[in-house]
Amino acid sequence: MKRTLVALATLALLLTVACATTSAPTTTGLVTSVDGSTITVAANGTPATYTLTRSTNIYAADGVMTKRSYLTQGQRVQVWANGDKAVRINIEP
Repeated sequence: MKRTLVALATLALLLTVACATTSAPTTTGLVTSVDGSTITVAANGTPATYTLTRSTNIYAADGVMTKRSYLTQGQRVQVWANGDKAVRINIEP
């Protein structure tokens, strides 16, 4: 019984933290440039450049995690960033 209570409390804490750190995309727009370790996205005509790191997660339009090489100029994307470092990129259909 005690283990179950501890497990439920831990699960509740993890869910609370996960929900608290979920946010809206930093930028949504068209990819204007993909260069080695950076991506530039134009949102309403204003470009924003983000650094791609090993921990940047990139998702294809079908929701499957994909590789950096899948990013191309002209794609519509959503970028979640921490400062100038891209954390997550969703490629829109």
